[in-house]
Amino acid sequence: MDVCFDLLVRSIKPMPQLEDLSRTVTWFGVEQVIDVGRFGWGSRLHIDRHSSPPGHVMKRVPRTLRHVSWEVYGISGEGLNQMHHEAWGGDVEWHGFDPWSLLRSQLVSTEDWILVFMPMCEELAYVHHGDVELAIRALRDDLSREDGGRGFMVVHQASERRPGRE
Repeated sequence: MDVCFDLLVRSIKPMPQLEDLSRTVTWFGVEQVIDVGRFGWGSRLHIDRHSSPPGHVMKRVPRTLRHVSWEVYGISGEGLNQMHHEAWGGDVEWHGFDPWSLLRSQLVSTEDWILVFMPMCEELAYVHHGDVELAIRALRDDLSREDGGRGFMVVHQASERRPGRE
């Protein structure tokens, strides 16, 4: 599934199930850590830290949040295809690592965050303001669209309590 699925958070929360996939290697007697900011959620989803979100995404971020030093994590892996399959009514055995639990555990008690989902990594059709449950509903809705989805952003700002769509 060709999508860009990103979380913008101030920092990722450590969790027992979130496996740190960074590695230490030795080159010429010097130890170095590589793949810093790479995590695994079970065997099907990978979470990778990126340097920054695309410019067209940042243009849609509310002005009050543009100054935040976001950590950007891209979610990828076979689990995205399985999320699509599940959205179309298929059964998926997540073995305790469903993406919905990951999102809830990372975002429920986080003050400010942004979730971005763009099919084909292109279109960002609309912006929602709301909580993690709205983000999950929007994600499931977009995954189940016959046209492949339109792309969206969900913004949660602690000082803002107005669910809705822009």
